[in-house]
Amino acid sequence: MTVRVKGRRRHYRTVSFSARTNEVVLIEQRKLPHAFELTRTKNFNQTARAITNMTVRGAGAIGATAAYGLAQGARAFNGKTEAAFARHLQRTYETLAAARPTAVDLVNALNQVRAAMVAGKTISQKQKLALRAAQQFADDDVAHCEAIGKHGAKLIKNGTRVLTHCNAGWLAFVDIGSATAPMYAAQAKGKNFTSTAMKPARAPKAPRSPRGNSRSKASVTKSSPTTPPAI
Repeated sequence: MTVRVKGRRRHYRTVSFSARTNEVVLIEQRKLPHAFELTRTKNFNQTARAITNMTVRGAGAIGATAAYGLAQGARAFNGKTEAAFARHLQRTYETLAAARPTAVDLVNALNQVRAAMVAGKTISQKQKLALRAAQQFADDDVAHCEAIGKHGAKLIKNGTRVLTHCNAGWLAFVDIGSATAPMYAAQAKGKNFTSTAMKPARAPKAPRSPRGNSRSKASVTKSSPTTPPAI
């Protein structure tokens, strides 16, 4: 999604990965809408904590974060034996799975990455396959939302009133969102409609920003029942 920060428009995904630093990059959702901040988790334990403390939230976003977290843990292994790598990977898997026990996408993402690693013959190959599978999970999440938008936009006519439930916007997924995708697609086609949402409960208060995180004020558009979602 494109976000305006300090007057500049830039596209952001809710969750992404830096292969250079082996960090998961997340939009700090607990600070929204008053500030826009990116936070980086440096290891799989920090990534699991970001899921637990609701730095990241929403089915697709949590799943992608877990997928990147498993790849992150796999890539961080610097031992020599397959047995040690397997134990490390299992510990990483269990830590991430426990971060949000009720999240279905989280476990599906972990299983998808772990299954892809089986094809690797060496530790190095398995590490590369893990990141590739995590990236694929994130890209698939975006593609699924795009498909929802394409098909759902047909249901929105001029004058339609749309009500969404739960956490279904672009921040709940890697990009675009599920229930919001048809509205974005319909708006792009010039359709005139109104929308509102039933919002989830407030998240726990966020701690003070750790050193090194990028933080800036973000422009905020307040939604109302008479305003279509902004792109």
